[in-house]
Amino acid sequence: MHCASCAVRITGALKEIEGVTDANVNYALAQAHVESSHKNPQAFYDVIKAEGYGIREKSNDAHEHNNDSPKSLKKEIAIAAILTIPVFVISMFKIEIPGSIMGISLSHWIEAILTTIVVFGPGIGFHTTALKQLKKRRANMDSLISMGTLAALTFSWWSMFADGHVYFETAAVIITLILIGRYMEQISKGRASEAIKKLLELGVKEAHKIMKGGVLSNVPVDTLKVGDIVRVLPGEKIPLDGIIIHGNSSVDESMLTGESLPVKKEVDGEVFGATVNQKGSLDIKISAIGKDTALARIVKLVEDAQQQKAPMQKLVDIIAGIFVPIVIVIAMITFAGWFFSTGSIESALIAAVAVLVIACPC
Repeated sequence: MHCASCAVRITGALKEIEGVTDANVNYALAQAHVESSHKNPQAFYDVIKAEGYGIREKSNDAHEHNNDSPKSLKKEIAIAAILTIPVFVISMFKIEIPGSIMGISLSHWIEAILTTIVVFGPGIGFHTTALKQLKKRRANMDSLISMGTLAALTFSWWSMFADGHVYFETAAVIITLILIGRYMEQISKGRASEAIKKLLELGVKEAHKIMKGGVLSNVPVDTLKVGDIVRVLPGEKIPLDGIIIHGNSSVDESMLTGESLPVKKEVDGEVFGATVNQKGSLDIKISAIGKDTALARIVKLVEDAQQQKAPMQKLVDIIAGIFVPIVIVIAMITFAGWFFSTGSIESALIAAVAVLVIACPC
């Protein structure tokens, strides 16, 4: 997803599925929450893919930020910036490089070639997404970017041969700046799930399970069941929620309560997963596992809070859903108005592209 209107579009598509009572797509977290009578989620996957978006199923590592996109964007930004800087410098400082080809300044040829590479190289993603949306008779922010840059590029190529003014730097700079903006946005979106990720990191991976005959065995926490007995040594984290059946100690429960002072624990006392046993050794009978533990419930509360939208956010989503079509209409009206008032295609195109460009960063 590249903008809030993408989330609005997917939400609407999911709600149209028979049996779906509610759907919410969180743009910041790149997550979809669907309430439905369907037991097989394949229908949801098909609809999302039909809208032109990919899917990453939620797993144990679902809250880990996917770094592939930022890394890919970093490479595209580097290529775009290296090619855009010469175009910008030549255009802004009106540098004339000696020589010509087909009677056209060598400076213009350099601008034209480098800009074309930027638009159809690092910027190809905007055009492919815009084409997919066009096939569905829809438009999103990529449509604005694609229309604006292609219009500037095409007009500049035509103007170059017609001995007119060129605007290659406009297309190149737009692509580069928006790629930088998306990179920063990806980093920001990755931080949106940091709170949950840090909570999950508090959990314990292994526990000392007391087997028959009192033998201790190190086992993964995921294999523990309600009723199993584990031993927690001084300084170790308690693996899961449970009841003390032997021993006494002080437990640091600051991760749950925020209280820095340790809490005394004795036999029949309740303890919680991810809290820290400080002094004595404790034998604990597991009373809750998985989503029933206190830590899992906290994570669920944070997830729910991030999924819910404030009334203002809902209004923003509604506006985002109609923003792009409105901008395109305004650009068309601007082009027509300037053309009929001045009779100049160049002036009309510049004004129309300006409308699209101004809307692009949104």
